[in-house]
Amino acid sequence: MALRTDTFERAMKACDTILYEENEFPNMDAVRRIIGVNNPATIRSAISVWKEHLAEKLFEKNKQLDIPLVLLDSVNHVWKQAVSEAEKNYVAQEKTLTDQISILNTAVLELQTELTNTQEALKKSLEELTQACIYAEKMQSTIDTLQIQFDEKAREVDELQNKLNEITTLHTENELSWQKSRDKDNEWFARRLDEEKRYTEERWKEKNTQNIQTIQSLKETEAMLRQSGYTLKTENIRLSKLVSELEAAENNRKKMLGVPFKTRIKRSSKMVSD
Repeated sequence: MALRTDTFERAMKACDTILYEENEFPNMDAVRRIIGVNNPATIRSAISVWKEHLAEKLFEKNKQLDIPLVLLDSVNHVWKQAVSEAEKNYVAQEKTLTDQISILNTAVLELQTELTNTQEALKKSLEELTQACIYAEKMQSTIDTLQIQFDEKAREVDELQNKLNEITTLHTENELSWQKSRDKDNEWFARRLDEEKRYTEERWKEKNTQNIQTIQSLKETEAMLRQSGYTLKTENIRLSKLVSELEAAENNRKKMLGVPFKTRIKRSSKMVSD
C-alpha cells in the first residue's frame, strides 16, 4: 500500500475537484496545477488509487440499482481498460517530457563547454596582456613617488572624515538631548551644528574632487610614460637596423677597396654617432 503523505491526500482531493467541479477527467497536469506541487510519482499513485476508488463506488452504486452482475462486471472491466489506457497515455506523455528535459540538459552541457573554452581563451589573452605590461613595470619607481603623494592626500581625506564622524556623533548625541528639552537655545545650536556639518562635508567633497583629479593626472602621466617607452623601443629598433645596414655597406666597401677592419669599425661608430 502506498504511503499516504500530505501531497498524496491533496492529490486525491484534487481529483474529486477536477471531476465534480470542472467536469473533466483528472490527469497529472490538472492535479499539479491545483496542488501546486510537482511530484510525478506521488501524483500518479494518487490518481491510480482514486480511479480504483471511483470504480468501486460506481460498482457499489450499480449493485444497489439491481443491475445484473454480468453487466456490472463488463462495465467494470471496460472501466479498468479505459483507466489502463489513460495511464499508458500519461506514461507516454511523461516520457516525452523526460526526453525533452534530457535534450535541454545536453544543450546546457554544450553551453557549459563553450563557456569553458571562452574562459580559457580569455585566460590566454590575459597572459598576453601581462607580458605586454612588463615594460610598464620599469616605470614603477615614478609611480611609487606619485603613490606616496596620493597616500598623503588620502591621509588628509581620512583626517577630514574623522572630523566629520566626530561632528556627526556629536550631532546625534545632541539630537537625543533636543528630544528631551525642546527650547529655543537647543534648536539654534542644532542649526549651528548642521551648518558646521554641511561646511565640513563641502570641504571634504572639495578635497575628494581634488584627489580624483590627482588620480586622473597620475593615470595620464602613466599613459605618457608608457607611450614614451614604446617610442624609445621603436627608435632603438630603427637604430639597430640602421647600424646593421651601415655595417653591411662597410663590408661591401671593404671588399671593393680593401679597407682594414679596425678602420671600418671606427667609421661605422662615427656614422652612428652622426
